[in-house]
Amino acid sequence: MLRNMSAKAPSIHQLMLLPRVDQATARALRDVLLSPRRVDQRLQIADQILEGHGVEAVGTDFEFTDEGLRGCPRFTYVNMGDLYIVTLIRDHKNERWVISDQEWMMKQMPGGKGRRASGGRRVGNPAKTPKPPKKHAGTNWDEAINNRTRSSVRSLVGQMHVSTPDAEVVANFQKRIGKENLNTRLAKGVISYALKAHHENQALYTNVMGGTLRRMEISGDK
Repeated sequence: MLRNMSAKAPSIHQLMLLPRVDQATARALRDVLLSPRRVDQRLQIADQILEGHGVEAVGTDFEFTDEGLRGCPRFTYVNMGDLYIVTLIRDHKNERWVISDQEWMMKQMPGGKGRRASGGRRVGNPAKTPKPPKKHAGTNWDEAINNRTRSSVRSLVGQMHVSTPDAEVVANFQKRIGKENLNTRLAKGVISYALKAHHENQALYTNVMGGTLRRMEISGDK
């Protein structure tokens, strides 16, 4: 994984490695990272530019000071919805920006994985997990879709946060498929495979991170 570790800001070329970032977006993002705003405020704006799922923290010890900002965790980053999607990370211990994925970040933590921050949400809620589409006897709906479709489904699922309820995953794909096509074998296969991929992402997230992350409460400009 290519990484940039800069006390100032990654280059435009490096920022273009981020999802959906073209040259113009990279320039705007770099201007934000070089601005005199506090680090947490720059991350908040970066999250909006990258259309992320919020700024989150890794670590339970908020003991670092970054450019005068006290009480920082080991890392904060823009959550892009998937463990392996390249994102923007702030290394508060070394006061530097990193372009990498969550897996790299977890490996920097003691023991090679992150710890669940106090007060964080647990991933998934079995009590609220809806049942997957009902299968007919002897039918495996996953077999109704080919590898290309599976790849597309995984890509779409990867854009969802791992804490997304199953019901929302199902509703998202039902909307994409269209009401008139929901009873087809292909539609049932797609929805079944989407849930399977989502559950695998949740399991991976939980195993690597030992729980979940703590969403940072970021104050506005002062």
